[in-house]
Amino acid sequence: MLSSIVIIVISVALLCYWFRYTCLLMLSSGSERNYLPEVAAANALNLPLVEKSLSESGPSSLRTLDQMLERDYRLLTYLLEHCPTYTTGADRFGQLMLQADFHLMRFGGRLVRPFSAACSLAATREMAQVVAHFAESCGRNLALARRA
Repeated sequence: MLSSIVIIVISVALLCYWFRYTCLLMLSSGSERNYLPEVAAANALNLPLVEKSLSESGPSSLRTLDQMLERDYRLLTYLLEHCPTYTTGADRFGQLMLQADFHLMRFGGRLVRPFSAACSLAATREMAQVVAHFAESCGRNLALARRA
């Protein structure tokens, strides 16, 4: 009985570690071309303003920044679901993982905001990275659609 519990706890811990590592790896990978300015301008995204505010402001405006990121997130996930895609199943699985990461960071950031401004700020930064990744994916899909 005790050995089963230990195995389950270790397995869950390794699954969480794998999930976090994979999400951070996807977010750190860059593309050959930066589509973010074009996508942000075409869709009136708040992401450039949020990124600027994150580097300048303190944690007092995190609630507003989170709301702006949530609006951009909803718009970009809608575009990714309804635009012509040139992705594989692995790319779609990666998008689903990043969507889960966005929601976990949103929940975690809200949970720790009263206790730790630094942790809440880190969660908001990671949410911004996820939104930027989705904007890059939209731009890449559009560029591929134009070539086809």
